[in-house]
Amino acid sequence: AIWQWHDGERDGAATEATAGLPEIIPGSWFVDLDAALADTRELHGLCGDDVTLQDPDSTEEEKDFLWRPEFVLLLGSETPLVAEPHPTHGTSVHRFDPQGQYSLTAHMTIPEVINHWHHYLDTGAWTINDHGNWEIDLTRYPTIPHHLPIAEQGKLTGRY
Repeated sequence: AIWQWHDGERDGAATEATAGLPEIIPGSWFVDLDAALADTRELHGLCGDDVTLQDPDSTEEEKDFLWRPEFVLLLGSETPLVAEPHPTHGTSVHRFDPQGQYSLTAHMTIPEVINHWHHYLDTGAWTINDHGNWEIDLTRYPTIPHHLPIAEQGKLTGRY
């Protein structure tokens, strides 16, 4: 099985940068629950600003780059995959980039994300080599229609 539940470290990490942390998908590693919650708190401390987020006079543009208190880290990465619960329409996931804009980030459900993972495997865009490391074949990625909004383009690239 390519994916299976575990709580953190395992032998045979994919890269030195993620030693002990398995890459569940290319470039993203799975951390144990305690580390995920600690990383969530750390990211909130580094990139969050609850005063600005709650200030009715703050513009959406000012809020667009901030870590929100409801975010929970799912996968570690340079742009971590985070879950964001919504009271009316369930939980969405997206990549958090402190230099990117929240409003331009692709937001998807967990089943949609996993469907994309399977698509990349089925098309050969993502494979696992004999050493257990991910390999990416960009020629097998879908063609991105540039007329789509940026967030929709992100859904097609695997960088949601």
